[in-house]
Amino acid sequence: MAEGSDDVHDLTVSASTPFNPEIEIQVDLASVKCLDSQVGGHRGIFLSSKDGKVLKRCIAEEINFYRYLAENGISETFFPASPGTMVLSMKIDDEVITNETYLVMEDLTKAFIHPSVLDVKVGTVPWGWPITEEKLQKQIKKREATTTGKLGFRITGMKMWMPNQEKYDILDRSFGHHLAPEDVPPAITRFSENAKVDVLKSFLEQLTKFEAWEKSYGTKNLGFHGASLLFIYEGEPSVADPAPPRLCLIDFPHTEYLKSGVTPKLEAWKEDDHDGMLFGISNLANIFQGVARARS
Repeated sequence: MAEGSDDVHDLTVSASTPFNPEIEIQVDLASVKCLDSQVGGHRGIFLSSKDGKVLKRCIAEEINFYRYLAENGISETFFPASPGTMVLSMKIDDEVITNETYLVMEDLTKAFIHPSVLDVKVGTVPWGWPITEEKLQKQIKKREATTTGKLGFRITGMKMWMPNQEKYDILDRSFGHHLAPEDVPPAITRFSENAKVDVLKSFLEQLTKFEAWEKSYGTKNLGFHGASLLFIYEGEPSVADPAPPRLCLIDFPHTEYLKSGVTPKLEAWKEDDHDGMLFGISNLANIFQGVARARS
């Protein structure tokens, strides 16, 4: 924690915790480690502590997103709650962290014994600006070569609990890069192998709720570029009273804030779906529906 900080708060993070960027949050530093449940992104970006908090290394743009949520009264549960930030200086594994700002968030997996987690980068414009023409063309080529361009999303990682073997089956981002559209339903089936049909129905309900919010508010006011949907469920079938499945949107450093009458500055996918989020959510919902139907 930064030296000389007088305004430090110890808060239990829940879905209703308000965001306040002006305070520094207290964390059990002795228990901080790399997040075990991370399946997408670079190792070390996410840390966790035993007191139920996740720390994400962030930049000002991501803090601005949570400030935007607070200022506009947006409290939907598909955004992980965050009470504020902290500055961290410590050594974790072989990495030395010096005065890095971290966003303090609720630990989405804390309620689960053996969480199975699916990370899906959603939307058809996953890059932010400014961007060079050379990099833009590379990103467009990458989009068209993966399911991002064809389905509006790409699997970036999966971590499935295997109860019979008492270990996790982990698939990293390279798995999703090589999937064709017809390979995605079997991949979702693999992810949900230990899930009851009610879990799949819950994911469908949450996707439908998020889609409705995106139609009514999100696509009119925000552009999500490079954001991911996390699907989490209890992977251990023997748990008597499992935590309910959770769907959340994460990763907001390239979020675009739209003003009425202003054309999005990023390449538009469609006039009424400029970031391709609705396209991706719709295709995801259709696939989950098909997997649920096959399971019934």
